[in-house]
Amino acid sequence: MAIIAEMKNRAPIPEPSGFPRQLVDAHMGEALNHAAIISRLHIRSLMPSGIPEASDLEKADKNARVKTIDIAADDAFRTRLKKAPVEFHGIDAEGGKEAHPDKLGEAMPLSIGIFGQGEQKATYVLDVVEGTTAAAHGRPNAISIAGISTHESITQIPENPKTGEGFKYFRKLFGPEAFKNSISLEQLPHENLAAIMRLAEIPGSHITVATMNRKCNAEIIEAAQKIGAKLELIEAGDLLWGLKAMLSDPEHPIVMMGRGGAEEGSIAQVAAHALDATGQLQAMTEELDIPTKDTTTIWTPQDFIKGPAENSVVLFTPITRNTRLGMSAVRILDEKEGGQSEFLVDTGVIDSKGFRKVTQKVLYSIPPHLQFAR
Repeated sequence: MAIIAEMKNRAPIPEPSGFPRQLVDAHMGEALNHAAIISRLHIRSLMPSGIPEASDLEKADKNARVKTIDIAADDAFRTRLKKAPVEFHGIDAEGGKEAHPDKLGEAMPLSIGIFGQGEQKATYVLDVVEGTTAAAHGRPNAISIAGISTHESITQIPENPKTGEGFKYFRKLFGPEAFKNSISLEQLPHENLAAIMRLAEIPGSHITVATMNRKCNAEIIEAAQKIGAKLELIEAGDLLWGLKAMLSDPEHPIVMMGRGGAEEGSIAQVAAHALDATGQLQAMTEELDIPTKDTTTIWTPQDFIKGPAENSVVLFTPITRNTRLGMSAVRILDEKEGGQSEFLVDTGVIDSKGFRKVTQKVLYSIPPHLQFAR
């Protein structure tokens, strides 16, 4: 197919320049590792059996676990990043939506601000525990993740004029690079799916449509069903599906569409910029899945991330087993009372060279109240 040949014959991607990439990877990666490790330890303490809970907890019990895990992860992340010889500027972080009465009823700590110090700088967007519901039940696909790029290059989530706060939700569209000029948030869901089928010369059954299982995404669900696409209804956390969509095979593509969390959209857009993939965002009101009069802008990756694509990177550490991208949970190798214990962690890297997994040993001192919890 022409679109496949075009992708294979692209010129080699240049190495990053003028950006402290090695320092960014090392220190942001370790901060995310520490957040994931402490999250895993709390899960172990809260679930001594180690078996993921099939049934959802009562809301109060789930919220208590979410707060415990999220607060500990944020503290571990901050503590480690403050030691970095790079001045990291956090502009957005997931946690504000938890203040909604239907969620926790209070905002979680946000690692927004400046951490570390040095002449070199980088900007990031963070979700210290993406998949809090999964983490609270010990289920797969909870991760600690950040999107990082050149200093001041990532667009901050715009302010909702009605609330005076950053918008909580984006309409999103993520998929492989091959379709970036053929599908758009300006088009209806069925028009986008038809464009994919025409360009890739595939039937609808070859397409996977991932969307949050919400009433506001009903049009997307209906369009997918009409063409016989495989439908992935996401109950919580769409970020991993967005990443998987961008990395998918154009002949069997995954397309992630619909309304979802704003911070997760920002991180995914960093990956889209790095990969030159399909990525579009549009700020949405919290109540309705329609563009607001004040923010009708549709951001492409190049609009949203101003720095060079080779300077954009998404780093993440799975807390629990990652079934989306085939990565393992945090594993304890050698637990020592009163000293540094040894952990084995996977780190996912998405940059201009694609996706890769790095497995490494990490030393971390387990807090006394979490030691040898069974």
